[in-house]
Amino acid sequence: MIETLSHGITCIDTGYHRAGLAACYLVLDDGEAALIETGTALNLPAILRALTDCGVAPEQLRYIMPTHVHLDHAGGAGALLARCPQATLVAHPRGARHLVDPERLIAGAKAVYGEESFTRMYGEIVPAPVERVREAADGSRWTLDGAICWFAIRPGTRGTISACGTKRAAAGSPGTLSASPTGSSTAAASLT
Repeated sequence: MIETLSHGITCIDTGYHRAGLAACYLVLDDGEAALIETGTALNLPAILRALTDCGVAPEQLRYIMPTHVHLDHAGGAGALLARCPQATLVAHPRGARHLVDPERLIAGAKAVYGEESFTRMYGEIVPAPVERVREAADGSRWTLDGAICWFAIRPGTRGTISACGTKRAAAGSPGTLSASPTGSSTAAASLT
């Protein structure tokens, strides 16, 4: 499912376990794009189809921005980077290293779910090349052509970007990411 929201933001159902459970958000502005969340490595074909359906070639994806490094949100980041040669992975300062070296994430998930369930739920986790990863400090802004993707990190959060949103640089009109297909809040805030 692909749902056009506003301010150049499109909600893409990742198909994680079932329709309507998890989503990522495509921010598109004048031919450049950012993807907030990636889903798992198994969601990669659905994400690439959705990008094509939205008229976005993998080469147009400039940023991949998971809100945190849990495998259902960022497990597909390394595999998506491999398919999107111009993209940079932007992650929380405490989480970025785990996307470059995901062994602890993988070991933790396997300890909880077991090898077979892990593979069925997450697929193969591909490490992100360190030279293509940047840390998103609190208040950092990452520009597309005319839009700004920004991050806010709430004090006390461990490895989670508490809010992210977009703002048109020229027009100054805020856009927000506020709901997944199930209606649960995933990221919300606005710039003033």
